[in-house]
Amino acid sequence: MHPRENRRPPACLLASSLPPPPCRAPAMSQARQRSAPISAGAATKPAAKPTTKVAQRTVPNDFGGPIGTGSLIVLLPVIVASLYLFCNEEVGCSMFPTGGLSALSAAARTSIDSFMAKASWESFGTAWAIILGWFGFHVLLHYVLPGPVRKGIINDDGSQLSYRMNGMAEFFVSIGAVLAAHYVGIFDLTYLYREFAMLAVVAGIFAFLLAIYSYVYSVSVDCLKSHNGNSGVFIYDFFMGHALTPRLFGLDIKFFCEQRPGLIGWVVLDIACLLQQYRTFGAVTPGMALVTFLHGFYVFDTFLFEEAVLTTVDITTDGFGFMLSFGDLCWVPFTYSLQARFLAFAPESLSNIYYLVCLVVGVAGYLIFRFSNLEKHYFRHHPDHPRSKALKFMPTKSGSRLIISGWWGIARHINYFGDWVLGLAQCMATGYTHIIPYFFAFYFAGLLLHRERRDEAKCSAKYTDDWDRYCKLVPSRIIPGIY
Repeated sequence: MHPRENRRPPACLLASSLPPPPCRAPAMSQARQRSAPISAGAATKPAAKPTTKVAQRTVPNDFGGPIGTGSLIVLLPVIVASLYLFCNEEVGCSMFPTGGLSALSAAARTSIDSFMAKASWESFGTAWAIILGWFGFHVLLHYVLPGPVRKGIINDDGSQLSYRMNGMAEFFVSIGAVLAAHYVGIFDLTYLYREFAMLAVVAGIFAFLLAIYSYVYSVSVDCLKSHNGNSGVFIYDFFMGHALTPRLFGLDIKFFCEQRPGLIGWVVLDIACLLQQYRTFGAVTPGMALVTFLHGFYVFDTFLFEEAVLTTVDITTDGFGFMLSFGDLCWVPFTYSLQARFLAFAPESLSNIYYLVCLVVGVAGYLIFRFSNLEKHYFRHHPDHPRSKALKFMPTKSGSRLIISGWWGIARHINYFGDWVLGLAQCMATGYTHIIPYFFAFYFAGLLLHRERRDEAKCSAKYTDDWDRYCKLVPSRIIPGIY
């Protein structure tokens, strides 16, 4: 359940310890490395002899253990389907309609009948062509578009992977390509809106097959195992991801799927909904414009700070299993675009003041989110910068330093708060007459609370009594003064 770009490191990783001086390669070697073609996650020669590719055994207790993760494999596709069944142009948004369960059942039957009436082997095949074509197009862009190469963390076996940071170029090229295809008549983008349900079905199947491939890869190839999916319990490891960096034709599919086809696909679906609204009603409403802008800017910001993904839990710790595969390729594009899809058939007419409030809330959330992360970045990587020197910190027995002033002195996970506020603003832009378009705000709150608990447990284990002292100095977890 990929919360957009929000796979942040635990709060304990806000600690800054002075690293040893980097080993400097000869200038010629550095130049050769920069110019050589490196695929996503291409392995570089380890500095030391590899130790082992087997991570420490995982205790299968996250997400409710094997029973919880097995349930989520079923529940997540059901949620994606339900958001369509109870919110589409055939039935409106009818989660709590007058008439109770009978009306709810009638709405589901109407949606299913409508879907089956339009479904055909031709539409099924077209959906596969679109999903596979979009995935393959981004693979091509990833290999051919330029971008700086950055190294990830040193893995358990001593290896260190290199990643090409060309997401920004990929974002603009792919968005420009689909808009050009629409306006010259090669492909009508509103087709994505009309066949939204079939595309979601195919994307879910594709994500499931990719997760199966990753698990087969993990047990058939001598590869790095993940820290969170190495329990020995099949259903748990399949969900969490057994292989840390599975390969597909040389491509690190975890890094690639983390941001590329799904995240950019979310923006493309938003644009398709905007074009559909214009085609149906002859105008684009302020709410639709605001939703599309906030979503698009969020994804743009993700690629602007793309290098930050290399220190997130997804890349450093989690394997590539059903959780990330389904989350990246189906959940993100087909649930995060819900607000735009709702406005495509049920545009709200609200005051300009209301939309201005939505914009102000969204900007405030973004600034909290971005400024807090930038403060963390400077503290960790530029300790001599004036911004870093102005911060107060608490030393720990591990040699690390925990920030106790600035943004991180307000709450231990203040970036989560800003991110949720930004998400709430996107929901507010749909109006206040239906609850389903607010799904993201409820889901995201639960997801961030779960992640915050995981972060707290990891930090407590790492810092022991120092973490207890830190919590007394910074008592708020996420919401300043409240929680």
